[in-house]
Amino acid sequence: MLISTVGIHLVTGIERFTFNMVDLSEGIEFVPVLIGLFAIGEMLTQANSREKPAQLISSVVGKLPSREDLRRCRNTILRSTGIGTFIGILPAEGSTVAAIMGYNEAKRWSDRPEEFGTGVPEGIAGPEAANNAATGGAMVPTLALIPSLHLSSMFG
Repeated sequence: MLISTVGIHLVTGIERFTFNMVDLSEGIEFVPVLIGLFAIGEMLTQANSREKPAQLISSVVGKLPSREDLRRCRNTILRSTGIGTFIGILPAEGSTVAAIMGYNEAKRWSDRPEEFGTGVPEGIAGPEAANNAATGGAMVPTLALIPSLHLSSMFG
């Protein structure tokens, strides 16, 4: 609350907490305050645990899915790719909608839906495949609009 009072009052024009500094006359922007609020706290938390990031990075780097994981996810990937492509073709939809639908269908078609949310490969592959396919599908409406853009620039 106190930070929001810095600057010139919009109604009265009185300077508040500017301390004759021109940079503070417009107030303090919202985004830098949020960055300071959250990022500095996180930096202080991570400064206390110096060894954890190195251990975490070394345990995750270079971990690829096995052939068994790929075989188990094959149908999920194909299904989610089709969903993502279709959602990408629709105007005003995006990869987020495709990822949500890909996850939902992967869970619905799974033999073990109770394990979703724990990191099973199907739960990761479904939304990722749909998300990536939506990007390619989004090219359809984009390319469909290009001829009309050229015509409007010629006659407009």
